[in-house]
Amino acid sequence: MHRKKNIKNEVVKAILMAAVVFGVYNIGGVQVKAEDSQLEGGQQEDSQLEKNQLESNQSKENQIIEKEEYQTESQESKDTKESKDTKESKVEYNASSNSSNNDGENEIVPVGPGAEALPEMSHVYEGIDYKDVYNFYYYTSQYPDIKRVFGNDPEGALKHYVTFGIREGRQANSSFDIKSYKNANSDLRSEFEYDNKKYVLHFIKYGKYENRTTNGVDTIRNPITKLRGKDYKLVYDYEYYKNRNSDVYRAYGNDDIAFLKHFIEYGMREERQAKENFDEKSYRYANSDLRWAFKADKASYYNHYITYGYKEKRVTKGVTQLKNIISSANGIDYSKVYNFEYYIQKHPDLIMTFGFDDDASALDHFIKHGMYEQRKAKDEFDVKSYRYQYRDLRIAYRRNYPEYYKHYIRYGASEGRNTRGVTTLQNPVTVYGGIELSPIYDYYYYFSHYPDLIMAYGDDDVSFVEHFGRIGIVEGRVAKEQYDQALYADVKERLHPTPPPIVATDSMFYVAQKYNSPTPYLILVDRSRHQVGIFSGAKGRWGEVDYFLCGDGKASTPTVEGLFHIINKKPYFDSGSARCWYATRIYKGYLFHSVLYTQTSTPSRIKDGRLGVGVSHGCIRLDINKAKWIYDNIPIGTTVVIYS
Repeated sequence: MHRKKNIKNEVVKAILMAAVVFGVYNIGGVQVKAEDSQLEGGQQEDSQLEKNQLESNQSKENQIIEKEEYQTESQESKDTKESKDTKESKVEYNASSNSSNNDGENEIVPVGPGAEALPEMSHVYEGIDYKDVYNFYYYTSQYPDIKRVFGNDPEGALKHYVTFGIREGRQANSSFDIKSYKNANSDLRSEFEYDNKKYVLHFIKYGKYENRTTNGVDTIRNPITKLRGKDYKLVYDYEYYKNRNSDVYRAYGNDDIAFLKHFIEYGMREERQAKENFDEKSYRYANSDLRWAFKADKASYYNHYITYGYKEKRVTKGVTQLKNIISSANGIDYSKVYNFEYYIQKHPDLIMTFGFDDDASALDHFIKHGMYEQRKAKDEFDVKSYRYQYRDLRIAYRRNYPEYYKHYIRYGASEGRNTRGVTTLQNPVTVYGGIELSPIYDYYYYFSHYPDLIMAYGDDDVSFVEHFGRIGIVEGRVAKEQYDQALYADVKERLHPTPPPIVATDSMFYVAQKYNSPTPYLILVDRSRHQVGIFSGAKGRWGEVDYFLCGDGKASTPTVEGLFHIINKKPYFDSGSARCWYATRIYKGYLFHSVLYTQTSTPSRIKDGRLGVGVSHGCIRLDINKAKWIYDNIPIGTTVVIYS
């Protein structure tokens, strides 16, 4: 029995010694931490403590032995094991599961002075040493899920911390808490926002040398006003914004980063006031120059004040109505034809779009759209009445409606022209092509009988008379209730004379009929005959203008063949010792030009005047008078066909 007691005492002593070496031990539910320095300087005190504890355990053991029979020894062994397990679960830094033990029992991992050293790379991961923020034993003791998976895997635990733990905000060292570090350092929150990895790396590289606070900060200090390099302190205060916006508080709590981001991304656009001495609406109402510059871009007003307005000492609060309502833009004062309040009240669609306080956007709409739509923007000026009354303006501006507004601003007001009360078009235009058409044309009749024209021209009397003179009379449209048919036919012939019959004098005429030209002219060049043909008209109805000989490319340097269009012209150019006059470019280096002259200021002496043969380097040489006629009369773009 005494032998068994001695064995039991030795076991307890061994456990206690291990706990002392550990620096932490737990007996009877009381946890005691002993620092290494205390162990070195207070060994007598530790010995007395150990002795007292041994005596206490011996007393308890004697009581157990006296009560139990020999048959209960196995139960005592079980109790001892459970006591040992209880100690392991309460000791900090030292417990880990060891599934490799033969007897299946948990084993205390030795840590501290005299224990086996951790692997050399246990706190270094991908070249970064995390020793200032990470301790394997602390990490595994704080998080059961980590201990369960990585209890015997220091490298795996470190990898988990770097890969996931930091991002999750887990604390891996008793002296460094990411949340505290973030809460304590507003400058870092402005830069790193929610990127925990950056906070950790900052502490490793800089923070530890700057003696920054790393623990014990449960609430944010110095709420941020700066984000992404820009400081919003002139227009934003965290506490003010939080207290005035309960919806934002419900969403983000006391997160100053989220509050500032909300203000930047949404609050400014929504015109939320974020500081007592800056009211965006007051700032906008007070500064008409900013309203014209920024219009409905509310965020720009905040940003302007931060960058310029504060230095300019602009008004920022107490303004409840628009000041200096805008009526001028691009050097034009529209006040004679435009009034902001009248414009938006007259047109409900504008109220829905611009509200009652966006004078800049309303004027911008009037200039870009309202005038084209003939919208009334002032009670004293009706553009339709102005247009209906003045025939001279209709002839000048037709359907260019903004010009009527501008005419009144520049001239009409000073001329005393009437601007209201005219509801029908006065004195319709009846002249076309220099011919007075009123005997066979009446605007109101033509307007009322042809709906297709109303869709095309609206009530534009100038376009109506042009349509009749150019197209309607050819189609035989009736334009007046009573008219002289003979006069109608005579006017039609005067406006659209019957073309004379086309007579062909050369075979080139028939070749020409199958070609189009974007101009009223067409030029053909027949290399086999060394001849140029000029035609006027259109495809299928080309008429002969002239035929003449040319000197085209010789056999070794033939003129290019194909369909081309006139590109450009030049009065002359020099080729070797010769000068070529009145050049008209056909394609690349191929031109119509005169025969070769000597290089004098005027074409006075011919150097090579051969025509009717292949003689050139590819250009088409002509008599100088023919070259000048083409130069003077044939438009750019005219089709040229060269064939043989």
